[in-house]
Amino acid sequence: MVIEGTVDSSTPGTYKVVYTVENSQGQQAVAERAITVAEKINHKPVIHGATDKTILVGEHFDPREGVTASDEEDGDLTDRIVIEGTVDSSTPGTYKLVYTVEDSQGLQASAERNITVIDGLADTYDPKKIYYEGDSVIYKGEKYTAKWWVQGQAPDTSQAWQKELIPNEDGSVDYVPGNVYVGGDLVRYEGKLYQAKWWTQSIPGSDDTWKLVE
Repeated sequence: MVIEGTVDSSTPGTYKVVYTVENSQGQQAVAERAITVAEKINHKPVIHGATDKTILVGEHFDPREGVTASDEEDGDLTDRIVIEGTVDSSTPGTYKLVYTVEDSQGLQASAERNITVIDGLADTYDPKKIYYEGDSVIYKGEKYTAKWWVQGQAPDTSQAWQKELIPNEDGSVDYVPGNVYVGGDLVRYEGKLYQAKWWTQSIPGSDDTWKLVE
């Protein structure tokens, strides 16, 4: 068999290939085929986690924490994210950050988020607003962080919120029903000190997830 024509798989286009075969009697057969090399589709990157956030004055804020970027061709592009804008956590106000990422083929994606710095006195909870995991609010003078998607559930009555606790002098915190505790956490409950053995939401001393310290 003799083959005429080549296919450049790195260049889009249609290529003709001719196949010729001859038997012992000198009779030939010829066949042609068209090979089409399609242009590879490059997908636009996607930025994840660049959601609005509320923090207290003086609270540490890392604009890269929880924000990632990726696309189907290049995979993880998080380290290529460029951030425009700054947040002054010492001054109340709303700050805009713009996140931009570019893939290996030059396609870009961008996302904006607002970071609100508050003085910690006024309530920021809005029952009509949708909150996502990691979002923080001030409610009745206390700071709460959403554990998952939540709307219309007051932070002091819903398991969807985690109350931020102020540690005692010994490093323990007072028990709050519904809060999540992980291994090593020291919690005071009814005058006794307990240590969580692993992840738990139970009442200290009620099961094997707790160890009585004193």
